[in-house]
Amino acid sequence: MSEKQKLMESKQFCVFFILLYFIVRYGMDSILNQIHAYASYGFEVLFIFGVTSFYYKDLKFSFKIDIYYLLQCFLACILGFGIFLCAKVFEILIPFDLSQKETLFLLLIVGPVLEEFLFRQAFWSLFRRALKTQKGAWIATVLVFAFGHFFAYFFVPPELKSFVLYQTTYAFGLGVWWGYGIYKTGAISYTISLHFLFNLGFFIASTLGH
Repeated sequence: MSEKQKLMESKQFCVFFILLYFIVRYGMDSILNQIHAYASYGFEVLFIFGVTSFYYKDLKFSFKIDIYYLLQCFLACILGFGIFLCAKVFEILIPFDLSQKETLFLLLIVGPVLEEFLFRQAFWSLFRRALKTQKGAWIATVLVFAFGHFFAYFFVPPELKSFVLYQTTYAFGLGVWWGYGIYKTGAISYTISLHFLFNLGFFIASTLGH
């Protein structure tokens, strides 16, 4: 193993990247927002490219399409549909307008692709090496994924806090599910497709009554 490979596989190298993300993304959130409304997305894209440039061999897209996967696709869409309806039943205010094209693009394209590459690819690669175990990476990425959805709680008005808690709760469950998908298949396209279908179900439910 070369010196570069030893560095890349070292715990310290991976922890550095993890801390860098948290310091910039959460510690400097107000600065990012001042730069541009989507500056945080830009940073995450750079972070993904940076990590993937070191661990590109972890990238995998192909997986076996079987009845188990197809059932999960159906379940993802139904769950997204149900999550939206439950929010309405419990009068949880949803803070975005899904009739806007920009919001829809973020929901169906940016969300599934960016979040899966961030949490189930970049962070998975880092935590797997830092913790020296796939299961450790699974647990860690679940927690980071949930926290990523909870962080807004500290900044939103009181009427939106219930939605943030609601979203954090189901994000935790989805993180467990999709993390297991990466654990078993290693294919990022596997979880991107499930994430897309979940968000699609969420959107379809939002169109009811319009």
